[in-house]
Amino acid sequence: MCITVERAHFEQLIRDIREKISILRQSAPERGSEFLLSLEPSYAEAAIVFRDFPKAHGNIIQRAVGMALAGHVGGLSKTEARFSFLSGVSVSVDNFFLSATGKIYLFETKRDIANVRDALKVEATRNMKEVAAGLESYVTAKTGRLLRHPIECAFFSYVDDEAPRPIRLNVGSPTAPSYVDMPVYGRTEMNALIGDCFGMFLDCFDDFVGQEVGQNIPGVRLRGEKQLDVNPLRRGVLGSTDEGIIFFGSAGCVSPSADDILS
Repeated sequence: MCITVERAHFEQLIRDIREKISILRQSAPERGSEFLLSLEPSYAEAAIVFRDFPKAHGNIIQRAVGMALAGHVGGLSKTEARFSFLSGVSVSVDNFFLSATGKIYLFETKRDIANVRDALKVEATRNMKEVAAGLESYVTAKTGRLLRHPIECAFFSYVDDEAPRPIRLNVGSPTAPSYVDMPVYGRTEMNALIGDCFGMFLDCFDDFVGQEVGQNIPGVRLRGEKQLDVNPLRRGVLGSTDEGIIFFGSAGCVSPSADDILS
């Protein structure tokens, strides 16, 4: 199976979404005056959720993507278990992924990259570049060999089906600029890199989020939301075990060899 996750962890994400919506709804009667026009409670609930839920959704999205990649054969924990020269490495970014060709990717997940302030994108880029440099040095120190492929640092924009153009950022200073072009992956590019299992996981997650939003606030829908399944877990799940593990995708994922990773 390409991606395996614990059902309890997946269901916790959904409970967190339900809790966030509930908190917003409960606060709505007292917050109707925050808008230019004073709103009646029945309208305030939808307005508050419409305005404030995307931020909470963004934080949960980061966790969902991290869960998917952690459960993939190319995720950090499974990679560490197979390759001793990657064991114990510190990767303080949203996501680590080792492709079937042996190339390492570091991703920062954003709900919508177009709405992220440049200062935050610069901070994330500097962090990814620093982690990449440390990872390269760590591997060389343990093996005496270089990585065969340069580490790619990129953003994943969750709401974009197709990748936006690369973002040019100044990671230096106004007086000593240093520009980098940061790749941005949309869902199509992430699915091509990671596998259809990744898209299946996200579609399933989106269905659950859409159901929670739609059931609580009629008329409010997620951008790009599709017709919802009665049971979203039916889509893309190969099966489950008595231990509460659920599977996404096919069983054909390929893990690289050490020589694919090291030069």
